[in-house]
Amino acid sequence: MKPFSQQRSRMAGWSVFAVVVALALAGCSEKIPADVLAKVGTHEIRTADLQREAERRRKLGRGVPEKKALLQEMVQYEALIQRAKSVGLDKDPQVARELGNLLVAKLLEQEVTTQLEKVTVTDEEVRAEFEKNRAKYTEPAKVRLAVLFLEASANSSETKRTETRARLAEGLRKFKESPPTLTRNPTTQAFGSLAVQYSDDQASRHRGGDLGWMNAGEFNQRWPKPVLAAGYALEKGHVSDILQTDTGFYAVMKTDLRAATERSLQESEAALRRQLLTAKRTQLDEKFRQDTEQMAGVTLHEKALATVELPKPGHALARTGEVRRPDFPLTAPVPGGQR
Repeated sequence: MKPFSQQRSRMAGWSVFAVVVALALAGCSEKIPADVLAKVGTHEIRTADLQREAERRRKLGRGVPEKKALLQEMVQYEALIQRAKSVGLDKDPQVARELGNLLVAKLLEQEVTTQLEKVTVTDEEVRAEFEKNRAKYTEPAKVRLAVLFLEASANSSETKRTETRARLAEGLRKFKESPPTLTRNPTTQAFGSLAVQYSDDQASRHRGGDLGWMNAGEFNQRWPKPVLAAGYALEKGHVSDILQTDTGFYAVMKTDLRAATERSLQESEAALRRQLLTAKRTQLDEKFRQDTEQMAGVTLHEKALATVELPKPGHALARTGEVRRPDFPLTAPVPGGQR
């Protein structure tokens, strides 16, 4: 066994060596890398960071200050970020939501734009859509009618109904003796001022009895079917005989008509192409979202959801748009000039 003095000497040597190594390592750890331009807390701003910021501003069309000023702006920005985190703003729900929206928007831009640019609509697809929905591109025949109406319900006395009918007959006689001058104004083109005196219909009596344009052959609850049917059957400018209904007596005139028209494929092509492009892009969007949910591995707990109660959405919620999911870029340009 070696003498105790030798062992003690060797241990002292190892101790000195350990101290030297520790000091050397400490010196290495404090050595600042050459590309570190500044430190803000524990965050380092490196040469590459400065260059990326300058390039970002250039792409946005913004001016790039000289390097020292740019570095100072980056230092201040990082200091503000750290101060915001120190007061817990990074945990604020609205901040988290806005950050999430930004991430989703960037994801859609990065992952979907390439697919979006490949979406096209062929001439054959446009033609097939036009043929399938030809009725949508056909404008039905239009008819313009005017009425005189004097009220006399079915419960009115026979004398009352007879007097009412006679009064309407008087109005028609005056109209035939002195019809209004035909003009482009439907108020004077129909029964004219006679409607004020010989019609009880408040909606039309001050417009010469004019009912506006209607699709030929269509009926609605506003007017009795026999009255409209009689009007549709008339020649332009002709007036019907007096028509008796449960609510009173009518006379109807056909003041104008338009033949049915059909838009051609060429006239409808641009709108059809936009419609089909939008539909394809929406399908692409839905598939991307469904695929993303599958990748994430979504599990819904319906029983737990059933126990949750939420406040009713107010006007503020509707205005902020929180209920809307991030938009898919449906209006992104498509090669070939298609929109």
